[in-house]
Amino acid sequence: MTSILFLEDDKMLTKLYTKKLDAAGFQVFHAENCREALSLSQKHSIDIMLIDHGIKGDTQTGIDIVPELRKNCQNAKIFILSNYNQQELEKTAKNNGADDFFIKIDTPPKKLIEIIQQNITEEA
Repeated sequence: MTSILFLEDDKMLTKLYTKKLDAAGFQVFHAENCREALSLSQKHSIDIMLIDHGIKGDTQTGIDIVPELRKNCQNAKIFILSNYNQQELEKTAKNNGADDFFIKIDTPPKKLIEIIQQNITEEA
């Protein structure tokens, strides 16, 4: 079973995405802040990481922790999800080791699941 680490602090989005990811057959580990995400990435074998860029009240952003996440799960695909369509953010995310960058409004759960499944198929 493909495991997904999902870092998201918005409870409504968490519920929506987790429900859709569960229904698609993925094992989902949810974190509400960067510290929890880093801890989960050390404890579990993660295949895909969906990392929210902006975490309210956190001193780090999702992009900030990508190098550490990459170190903990070297073979995982890391996708940054953001509310902001800024080329500089995308560039920073990829420079930090993220595999891709998606704008939340342009990437609803169904589309994100298709992207994940495509990435899993490519690696098989």
